[in-house]
Amino acid sequence: MNREHMKCLRKKILCCFFFLLFFSFLFTGCSDMVEIEDRDFVQALGIAVSQGELKVSYGLPDVSALTGQPAMKGDKLFVSFSGKNFNDIEEQYGYNSEKKLDYNHLQAIIFEASAIQNPQYMKNVLLYIEENYDIARNTKAFVTTSLVEDVLKLDETMSGSVGDYLESYYKNNRSKHLKEECTIGDLITAMNNKDQVIHIPILTIQNKRFKVDGIGIFDGETCECKEYMSEEESKYLYLADGKVKEISVALADGYAIRINDVKTKYTYSLKNNIPYIHLDLNGEAKLVDYDVNVTNISDKSKRLNKTMIEKQVNNQIKNILNGYFKSYVKDKNIDFLNLYRESGIRSRTIWLRYRNNQKAFLEDADFNVGVKIDLDHNIFDK
Repeated sequence: MNREHMKCLRKKILCCFFFLLFFSFLFTGCSDMVEIEDRDFVQALGIAVSQGELKVSYGLPDVSALTGQPAMKGDKLFVSFSGKNFNDIEEQYGYNSEKKLDYNHLQAIIFEASAIQNPQYMKNVLLYIEENYDIARNTKAFVTTSLVEDVLKLDETMSGSVGDYLESYYKNNRSKHLKEECTIGDLITAMNNKDQVIHIPILTIQNKRFKVDGIGIFDGETCECKEYMSEEESKYLYLADGKVKEISVALADGYAIRINDVKTKYTYSLKNNIPYIHLDLNGEAKLVDYDVNVTNISDKSKRLNKTMIEKQVNNQIKNILNGYFKSYVKDKNIDFLNLYRESGIRSRTIWLRYRNNQKAFLEDADFNVGVKIDLDHNIFDK
């Protein structure tokens, strides 16, 4: 076989290869496009426990809102199935639908209190999701004290879906740093770490609308939500956690302040052979709700006293946070600020002493807060 013939043969082989590759890609692409019509795109998952069984509700897209076309008769925005576990439920879904479940557009997983307070079912769900790579780990997670079906049914009164709404909500409020995000990956990580607590936002229904109102405290060791905090209560936790830059706080006498540029510093040490944790919290603040007449009256003795208000603010924050430590850590054994895990970064001596013994750490630890909030002096100089 001469050189010219070999050269010609190579060209033919290469042409055949690229020809086959092209048609393989072409037909595969067409196949995927056809399969889209045979899929149910889940945008929100609702997880509950009812009558001793796991109950999963699937929030599907509002096709009429997305396409502008009128909804077909019989179209449903959500369906629910119950079973022993997640695998059982997905099998039921397959029996009742010709379409395949598709989680590529999943935006939110909402846990009803009945599920997230049930360690057995909660662990089953998280283990299933951990092994199911179709569900993205950055999917947002929520807990609701309402019935999860009622939450998903709000799709019928909204344009779009629950998932769309929550995605937009966080996008629009992210700059305010007032709401903490939680993902399903965070809950899985806490479950595996066992000594980690996650703050999961509470989703409520008010006037047929959603509201993110407070947080649930999810304990990775027991795999359950142990406590709930209102939005007002959670503000102080956000302050201590250093996750907010600006926050409004109501004072006991009816005034309100907005704290800016919050800075936190934790110091770990051993005192009398027990862990001592000190939190320094600093920031600047302005009065945002006050009686203008009081600040402008001629009798200075009756005007607002800057030093007095600063003392009130500092004492209020300090007393509330110290109270949280006693209530959650000492009385309920809930490490609501992940103080034990933080010791691994702050103090190697403490970490080694209490290694693999979070319970003893929480029982022994002492906690104190120092607060210094400086008020803007402008309104006091008028």
